[in-house]
Amino acid sequence: MQEPWMDTIRRAAKDSGISTYQLSQQAGITVSRLQDFLENGTGMSAGNLERLGRFLGFELRQRSARKRSREASQADGRTASTGLDG
Repeated sequence: MQEPWMDTIRRAAKDSGISTYQLSQQAGITVSRLQDFLENGTGMSAGNLERLGRFLGFELRQRSARKRSREASQADGRTASTGLDG
């Protein structure tokens, strides 16, 4: 199972090697908000998450409907039908 995207961003921020102060300055987020997010997973608006994610090199894109359906089926323990069964 894939880790939640907020956890992915938080882990990338912690692993970046950039101090919390520098990261907050570069991403345009207050130090207190960034600290709350890094320590507790709280205190970040969607805008702040977007700024932080962009600074860390993340991009958001939508998967195709077919891929989403296949992944949902796999997560449920089922195999997605391809419609090619004989």
